[in-house]
Amino acid sequence: MKKILYSVLVLAFAFAATGCSKDDGGADDGLVRATLDFEGAEWDALVDDPQNNGPLLYGDGYAWYDEATGLYSELNEAWGAQKFYNGGCAVSNYFSTDYEANSSWDEQLTVYAAKAHSGKNCIVCYGYNDLQYYSDSRPSILFAEGTGYFESLYVCPTTLYTAKVRKANAVGEKEYIRIVATGITSDAAGTDTEGASAELYLYKDGKECITTWTKWELRSLGEVNKVRFDVQVGNDEGVYKTHMFPAYFAIDDITVAKEKK
Repeated sequence: MKKILYSVLVLAFAFAATGCSKDDGGADDGLVRATLDFEGAEWDALVDDPQNNGPLLYGDGYAWYDEATGLYSELNEAWGAQKFYNGGCAVSNYFSTDYEANSSWDEQLTVYAAKAHSGKNCIVCYGYNDLQYYSDSRPSILFAEGTGYFESLYVCPTTLYTAKVRKANAVGEKEYIRIVATGITSDAAGTDTEGASAELYLYKDGKECITTWTKWELRSLGEVNKVRFDVQVGNDEGVYKTHMFPAYFAIDDITVAKEKK
């Protein structure tokens, strides 16, 4: 990672027990599991207000860390600045089932749901690999130290994404919008190597696939240092389209596993 925001780390360690739950049980596979649910005062403090151009996401150095899972994320850096428009994962407690009333960029953190999958907070991720302009803003979630398994998480659309897709009515019968999660391993020099990937379709064959919190199994990615997420628009012939839809989606309750120490 490039850097860690010191104040966020201090805050996270101070409230480490409140953000997730541990689970050493289950199969005797030598792994310790924990679920990050983004609950607690330290996560509340990371919700930006206003949602667009707020002081946290459009300041510099926004990041979060959870001690129990070891998960860390920061905004991407581009052109010398770490801003949400460069891609990243932001804590949110904004929810609405009225996507038409929450369809502007000022509601970019509003999740298309009545509440989080659990508790009151989740994260909203933004970014994609723009093949047309050779710009990569894919958000990442990583283990701050070592490697582990991303076993599962829950995904939900945002109101901005839902409104733009439904109003455009531009997803054809052979076209899709999907999230691709790619497992990344990093060597001692910090060089990333992309490994296995998994796909979750938001839209496929002209039909919506996800309209509420949906579980996504990611164990197939294997043991990784981090996972990078890409929102892709394309068709069954493998042709990627210009990214005409807002590349936002929400995540909650990330379950990870690491080797027992």
